[in-house]
Amino acid sequence: MDIDGMGDVLVEQLVSRGMVKSVADIYDLKIERLLELERMGEKSAEKIIKNIDRSRKQPLPRVMNGLGIPFVGERTAQILAESFGSLDVIKDADEATLQQAEEVGPKVSQSIRLFFHEPHNRDLVERLRKAGLHFRTYDR
Repeated sequence: MDIDGMGDVLVEQLVSRGMVKSVADIYDLKIERLLELERMGEKSAEKIIKNIDRSRKQPLPRVMNGLGIPFVGERTAQILAESFGSLDVIKDADEATLQQAEEVGPKVSQSIRLFFHEPHNRDLVERLRKAGLHFRTYDR
């Protein structure tokens, strides 16, 4: 999600302490919890929370890339967002429909379908929606 200040060391601490199990958990973090971490001061914690809040405005391709769908990197996420305009359309599309997007073949479309077929991934999407992330392109 390209959150400034959320480097590998911080993410590792958050995961190892059970504070973050999925990307959606990042949006539930509070300053008080961050202050429990090693070498975390109040100003740093405030800045991280501010940057997390700012990340809610990331465009659809960045959100899709952050989901970790196999074979869907930045370029494919951009193509899918431009082709379909909404994560909900992508989530509900069949493989043939997904393959109508440029550069999306059977391997990628199958990966997308399998990802969204999993109940925990659908729950993740709903948690991110409730956290206020963008699920539509701005120009549609």
